[in-house]
Amino acid sequence: RGVPFARAAATVDPENPHACLILGRYAVFFNQTEAARASLGRVLELAPGSPQADLASVLLESLTMVRSAE
Repeated sequence: RGVPFARAAATVDPENPHACLILGRYAVFFNQTEAARASLGRVLELAPGSPQADLASVLLESLTMVRSAE
């Protein structure tokens, strides 16, 4: 439900780490690995050291763990 709003927020304000985090979480959930990496990587660029960046790091690490298990 929130994805269209996050996309709109990211379009209006591409410097919004919250929108990027929502899009990254959505992409992880739906196994869209490249989109997840792009959105979560953007969070790390926009808000290093923030709680959002911490969560983005964990999610990125989970993508790596899933990939190595395949």
